[in-house]
Amino acid sequence: MRTSFSRVTIPAKTPFTLKVKAAKGSKASGLTYTWEQFDFGPEQFGKLKDDGQGPIFRSFKPHAQAEQTFPHLAAVLGDEPLGNGEVYPATNRKLSFRVTVRDNVAMARSLGVGPNTASGNMYVNVVDTGSSFAVTAPKSAVKWEAGSEQTVAWNVAQTNAAPIACTNVKLDLSLDGGYHYLSEPLLASTPNNGKAKVTLPAVASNKARIRVSCTDNVFFAVTPANFTILK
Repeated sequence: MRTSFSRVTIPAKTPFTLKVKAAKGSKASGLTYTWEQFDFGPEQFGKLKDDGQGPIFRSFKPHAQAEQTFPHLAAVLGDEPLGNGEVYPATNRKLSFRVTVRDNVAMARSLGVGPNTASGNMYVNVVDTGSSFAVTAPKSAVKWEAGSEQTVAWNVAQTNAAPIACTNVKLDLSLDGGYHYLSEPLLASTPNNGKAKVTLPAVASNKARIRVSCTDNVFFAVTPANFTILK
């Protein structure tokens, strides 16, 4: 198994997605994954905040997806509150994660067969650049025509400079509010300069969202509200 990156640097106040790939020959259809943060820090009471030391992401039950978004995706999209046990990283710090993969094979002692697990670590360095990497246009519930050319804008938040050094981003379109994205991106790669023109496909949706993600990193931003594509 291998993680998407063993060590990355991301901007503060920005969501990110960690991924893992199981080794060839594993029983991929029955695999489950658990991502857990294992940093240590002083005990906190009341509403969780990033103190720069302790964990800021709770553990969830094992699931079948080989990736996990932090914070959880529904909270990133504004469909659910951030809740207890999760908060955006807001300080200069390191986040330590361990992913555990289980094949969930039933125990058969007579055959010498049993469940197997594998684990790996990933480290995320967080840099407070002063603002979050965020989509700024379309920001409100606008209406765009299918097939039209439109401008997508985002706050670069110094992510194009060291130590993050994200030079290019990818733009994807979702038709279901940001949970799934079309296989064909709006732009596979474009300079991370805060603005790009895209041509919308011939589709219609009242729950369209655009995701801007770094092509060689794990962080991303999504339009903060659904917009409409008219066909």
